[in-house]
Amino acid sequence: MSHHDNNLVVEKFYAEWKKGNWQGLGALLADNVVDHNPVPNQKPGKQGMIDGLKEFLQAFPDMQISGALMVCEGDKVFDHGVARATHKGTLTGIPASNRPVEFTYTDMYRIENGKIAEVWHVEDFVTVLQQIGAMPAASGAQPPASQPSTPTGRADKGRSQPGAPS
Repeated sequence: MSHHDNNLVVEKFYAEWKKGNWQGLGALLADNVVDHNPVPNQKPGKQGMIDGLKEFLQAFPDMQISGALMVCEGDKVFDHGVARATHKGTLTGIPASNRPVEFTYTDMYRIENGKIAEVWHVEDFVTVLQQIGAMPAASGAQPPASQPSTPTGRADKGRSQPGAPS
């Protein structure tokens, strides 16, 4: 697959997740997909990853993702940006606070035969926990940047919805 095709797999993954189209999202995952950063108690493989994504979307149903940077190198796609949402459902046992959250994320996907075979993801959950009131903010803590910087200094390109063209 070309770099462009690999990027499209990831863009479609975000779009299907945002819609809650679990069948469409599952079609983009290899059966034995490896999530290197699973949520607590997440089962391995495709269904485990789908279940983890369902929990996150249930907790933040109005999730908006602004991708600042997407880079493809060989079979890997790297994505970095800012997510904004409202905590409207239970998140790992923490009841809804109805508070807004804004946090940065960095994801890496390995694409094999047009499907996501591996995923590494890092979200700023300390900030999320502070924003929903589940963890005290550190003294003098700064709010997250609304426009994450990239290696070239570019700010958010304005991808307001998963799957929107960048």
